[in-house]
Amino acid sequence: MFDLLAHLFTPRHTNNHRPRLLHPEGFFVLTTLVLVFHVFLKTTPPLFNSSGYVLGYASNITASQVLQDINAERERADLKPLQNNALLTQAALSKASDMFLKQYWAHSAPDGTTPWVFIQKSGYSYSIAGENLARDFGDTDSMVTAWMASPTHRANIVQNTYSDTGIAVIDGKYQGVETTLVVQMFGAPANKKAEVGNAGSAIAVFAKESAPEPTPLRKVTSTTTTTDSTPTFSPLQVSKSVFLAMLGLLLAVLIYDMFVAHYKKTVRVVGKNLAHIALFITIIIIVIVFKGGSLL
Repeated sequence: MFDLLAHLFTPRHTNNHRPRLLHPEGFFVLTTLVLVFHVFLKTTPPLFNSSGYVLGYASNITASQVLQDINAERERADLKPLQNNALLTQAALSKASDMFLKQYWAHSAPDGTTPWVFIQKSGYSYSIAGENLARDFGDTDSMVTAWMASPTHRANIVQNTYSDTGIAVIDGKYQGVETTLVVQMFGAPANKKAEVGNAGSAIAVFAKESAPEPTPLRKVTSTTTTTDSTPTFSPLQVSKSVFLAMLGLLLAVLIYDMFVAHYKKTVRVVGKNLAHIALFITIIIIVIVFKGGSLL
């Protein structure tokens, strides 16, 4: 076993004085293992957390955490916290379900249905309303950070006219890919003075109407949920961690090989280790910094 590990990780005569892990076939084996592991996560039966809830594939976002983070941003802006409203929550759930049903990613559906139609049908009578959308984020904090970095989304979050909100987090397939959609509806009751906010296309005022509530949706988390079903881990995050571990292993072997070769004054006709090290460090930084996800 020791000889095998030395052959893989240490420059010696058995591997032509270059760790076998750094040979082309070593890169190929590591890449194959990571891809097989990623496919395994996607194809195995659903895993369960300690509370018995099925783990959503793409995300561990919960609506309660979204509301907490949004209100924290409002507090920093010296604004009153938003209150969860059951009707706006129902509107958010309906909008998320409609996007999966009709397979679109936009504020307005292909048939022209606007976000405000869902709010009106929920029975919420408003003077001003807004909508923020997000998909494929791995956690709540990175999603809210992305919202705050977008002028139109931030304008909704820190709009002082809003008093109510409804949030839906729903898992489904969009264009054949497992996706987590997050819909946040904002509103102010009709008894408040109507005005148009400054969030561009993400906010508007419509005539106040009401309609019967739509049928509740399945497989969702919302601010009305009484049980926290936060998964113990996200397969998306596990895949990212495994990839980072592979890069870290290669980086460590490269650094060790560089010092051993320098100490033994080994002459080799190979690429410079420093260049490879810089490449791997760059890739690791990109993977760590990249948060993924999409906003509307």
